[in-house]
Amino acid sequence: MKREQRIISFDGLKKRVSINTLLFSLLIFFLILSCENPFVTGILPKDGTPQVPPVIINFDIIDFEDDSIGKTYSSTGGNGSATVAVVADPINEGQKSLKINITDYNRAAIIPINLPYALQNYQSFSFRINSLGGTDITDKSVMVYAASSESAFLAHGFGNPADSQYAQFAGNLVGQTASVDFSSSTYTNKWTTFTITPLNSGEKISNLKGDIYIAIGINCKNANYLIDDLTFTLKDNFVPPSPQSKPRPPSTGAVASKNYRNMFKEMGKTDAEINAKVQDTWNKLFTGSETNRIYYPVGSDMAYILDSGNNDVRSEGMSYGMMMCVQMDDQDKFDRLWKWAKTYMYNSDKSGKNQRGYFAWQCGTDGSKKDAGAAPDGEFYFVTSLLFASARWGDGEGIFEYRKHAMQLLYDMLHRFPGAQDDYEARSMFNPTNYMPVFVPYGQSHLHTDPSYHLPAFYEVWAIEMEKDANNNKLHGVWNSVADLRTDAAFYRNAVKASRDFFPKATNPTTGLGPDYAAFDGSPTGSQQNFEYDAWRIAMNIAVDYAWWAADPWQITFANRIQSFFQSKGVSSYGNRWSLSGNQLGADHSPGLVAGNAVASLAATHERAWEFLDDFWNISMTSGQYRYYDGCLYMMGLLHVTGNFKAYLSGNTVIIPSSSISPTTATFDKKTGAQADIPVTMTLNGNTLTRIQNGGTNLTSGTDYTVSGNTLVTLKSLYLAAQPIGTTTLTFVFSAGSNRTLTITIDDTTPSAGISPTTAIFDKRSDLQADITVTMTLNGYNFTRVQNGTTNLTSGTDYTVSGTTVTLKISYLAAQNIGITTLTFVFSGGSNKEIAITIRETAPGATPGGNGTSFDFTTMTDVTVEYLGTGLTATINNGALSVEKTTGHSTVGIVLTFDLGAQTLNNFTGVRYEIRAVSGDFSYKNVIIEVSNTAGGTFNAFNNNTKLVPTHQINLNISTTYTPFERSFATGAHLSRSGEIKIAFGFDNVPAGTYEIRKIELY
Repeated sequence: MKREQRIISFDGLKKRVSINTLLFSLLIFFLILSCENPFVTGILPKDGTPQVPPVIINFDIIDFEDDSIGKTYSSTGGNGSATVAVVADPINEGQKSLKINITDYNRAAIIPINLPYALQNYQSFSFRINSLGGTDITDKSVMVYAASSESAFLAHGFGNPADSQYAQFAGNLVGQTASVDFSSSTYTNKWTTFTITPLNSGEKISNLKGDIYIAIGINCKNANYLIDDLTFTLKDNFVPPSPQSKPRPPSTGAVASKNYRNMFKEMGKTDAEINAKVQDTWNKLFTGSETNRIYYPVGSDMAYILDSGNNDVRSEGMSYGMMMCVQMDDQDKFDRLWKWAKTYMYNSDKSGKNQRGYFAWQCGTDGSKKDAGAAPDGEFYFVTSLLFASARWGDGEGIFEYRKHAMQLLYDMLHRFPGAQDDYEARSMFNPTNYMPVFVPYGQSHLHTDPSYHLPAFYEVWAIEMEKDANNNKLHGVWNSVADLRTDAAFYRNAVKASRDFFPKATNPTTGLGPDYAAFDGSPTGSQQNFEYDAWRIAMNIAVDYAWWAADPWQITFANRIQSFFQSKGVSSYGNRWSLSGNQLGADHSPGLVAGNAVASLAATHERAWEFLDDFWNISMTSGQYRYYDGCLYMMGLLHVTGNFKAYLSGNTVIIPSSSISPTTATFDKKTGAQADIPVTMTLNGNTLTRIQNGGTNLTSGTDYTVSGNTLVTLKSLYLAAQPIGTTTLTFVFSAGSNRTLTITIDDTTPSAGISPTTAIFDKRSDLQADITVTMTLNGYNFTRVQNGTTNLTSGTDYTVSGTTVTLKISYLAAQNIGITTLTFVFSGGSNKEIAITIRETAPGATPGGNGTSFDFTTMTDVTVEYLGTGLTATINNGALSVEKTTGHSTVGIVLTFDLGAQTLNNFTGVRYEIRAVSGDFSYKNVIIEVSNTAGGTFNAFNNNTKLVPTHQINLNISTTYTPFERSFATGAHLSRSGEIKIAFGFDNVPAGTYEIRKIELY
């Protein structure tokens, strides 16, 4: 079979596509055979639209012939510098190529490409190279790496093998050429074609396709060379997969539409296959062998779910088991589990103390309570499964009056009575102020939450059923009045919104990963701040909320985001524990996590969703000791993706579909000439638009916005231009269903006035005092005043103005305290500008112009650095002090010399610095800042000296932005020091890596 080549062209080469005639004929033949049931072959999409056989299409070509000469591309991080730019081909007149100029090791070009098929489907990669000379270019090979993001290459990893301490992306190596002498006439000033075959397609890069990046170059000391005609060649006999349409989450939730999606059926599985898989999993867990089962009958009328990993029974597992039973329509097993839980786990009014009305989260298999404390996820599933059981089977008597017991639990989760029924600092399961579930309702653990406990899909059910009972005056002997019942229903309505608002804050904006434990603002907290076992459930909770209610468009963004992350790690091989920024902590490809990521497909709109469903279909359920948690998530995941996990509501409950709007985010530029109305399309689903609100203020229809044809709203530029810079959130209120919000970023690109410089130094020593001159660029605005905080400086006394020059006078500056004085220049429009002035006083006789009390590496070209410990190098590069640590875990740091002059440390408040991580692991590390043992003396080792500020923890992810930190001094005798002092700055017990400091100052 003829192979099709994939070309990235820099010299105007044409796209080439070849289709094997035999392949085309066979596909047509199969299409004809499948006419009676065209969906069996997958050639027709699910909507029945005819589709031509799959064609090996050419991927996007990077055509530098359309680029301007000099256009630059990124390069890998490393030593020295690198320039990657489009240039005129010196050999082929009128054509262009890519030139790479490097001055040190680890530097190479980063090129974005688009592969239509996964990397393992290509058998070779070729390119042309033209050496223009250099040093150390004999016996060198060209290396090629691939990754899903450009940031993967921004480290000292290029050219280093897997056993190197700089192996940041060794696993991304596609391959390398044989070594040649690039200084010889064979390769100098002429084009030579190289081919890498076979390609490495290890698990880290095997599934790379679509928009990806390659890093290509010669790892040498110094070189100039051109590259061109990058070509991927498919394997012989490659047959492209049938194109699969993007998944389409409906705009109406399944609870309203009654249409619960069967994702396996959408991807082509038959009903028989799907039903067999669900039933087989159910049988294994509930009636299978000892290596698979988790359900154990007790006597004639009870049963428990065994946590096989810990040989105990947990409220989480019991409530999960009950939910599986109601979804599988097995009332006998449901009643057995519920009776065991109510008999042994329930904390009664008399014995419960502060856990009254809750269920013990951990019991022995004999029913003895190991820990009477409650875990809210158990209660949440108990409530919801009881409501579903009531709706599906009807209520019995006593403990089998399902609805009454659900309502009692809904009441108890909110109401505590310290000193009466409840002792020992009793807590509700929800924070009464922010409506979020607490981690556990006792001790200090009620001060944070567990993101996987957030179940807005369930809370919505609770509120609906409680409101219905209020309408029917059914209090179940629980509430004193209908008004009280409505108040609690309203609380759970608020909990729905609180959890939906919480998820974007608690999940990483790049990876989509959330922590096991989080503060109520979404930030990681407590002992489990990474993505671990609890957090597996977050994606499931978010996707199910969208599938049931379709109330939050962000949930689609999330589903695509987290699947994108895990796709980049290998859909069939990614690990089970991660830092939130995406560093793998555990390598096991766990079925429970696979299930959660497959359920995310319910809200996904990208084709990659089918890969996650395919992985879920293919992976086996865990057996043996650790089958419990994986097995529960596996079974519930199956129920979700097959449309068998349904919200059963009590009879005659009518759910009105919510309306939706598009877009849900927009931008508005206040610059004159750039202002434009914002159109918003509404999908009303039978509702009507009632009003649009900005906070508590209604917009005026016809003035602030107009409505055309009931579906198009136009937000007027006149209204938007009156909003402040920042974020404006408009709420669309409809006659029924959920409100929708439009978040508008208000900006003003009108050039603001500027000042130069923005930093300066004033020395208070009498012979060194001098005015500071500031030049303004007004850009059409007028200069108004200078402020120090909220205090205006006096024109003519504190400063003078001459044209566009402002002179800050000695008399004012000399009166300021040692440290940083920030003055604000205010103009008639645009943004204000600031100048940060370091006020210092050089000691009499000391050399003026020293480092003083601050280091600003954005303007410095040289600095003297000492080291505390070994394995560190520090140099100024690109406006920052780059500190590279080459050793393993140790506590080492840099030492800088400050000159306080006649001032003492007591004249300052603390230390302020700006820092970012470049490579390595600097997440949740302790920063140590210490002053030397004696004034101007040396250090012995960290932790043996005086701490200048208390040890503090920072969390640095690999980033291109700097994070500012500010810490006050610790008390101690060292604060009386003056003159020249040495301060050490470092991290406690960190591995090898690189970080950059932009500024350090005493303030």
